Amino acid sequence: MKIICGTDFSENSEQAAIAAAAIARRLDDRLILAHVTDETLLTSLPEDVRKTAAASTAEQLQDAVRRLRPIGVRVEEHVLS
Repeated sequence: MKIICGTDFSENSEQAAIAAAAIARRLDDRLILAHVTDETLLTSLPEDVRKTAAASTAEQLQDAVRRLRPIGVRVEEHVLS
């Protein structure tokens, strides 16, 4: 059973991700860390701003994954819209 945890990059969601990672490790399974963006808000922005926002989101998600790896769990990251 995969464990899925959403994140908005807040301190509370980081604590939830740590708990989810511990559960995934105990079950010897992987954690899927997901962030959801609202594409309807981004469509009105210029493309260069959208690309910058997407890159920033991806970087934040990768940072969150790196912080979870010492727990000893396999982590996948996903950005959904």
